[in-house]
Amino acid sequence: MHVKLPHLRYISWDFTVDSEERIVLIEANLFGQSVWFPQIVSGKGLFDEMDE
Repeated sequence: MHVKLPHLRYISWDFTVDSEERIVLIEANLFGQSVWFPQIVSGKGLFDEMDE
């Protein structure tokens, strides 16, 4: 889904699984992430190269 929004570097996707075991998107959070969040998710420091 992120491919459709290439101008946004970080999106926090909230998903759930319904009673029929289908993945359902709840929301996409575009603001409010802290600096630590992308670092934990990517395993890279804030100033590391993004295209390694």
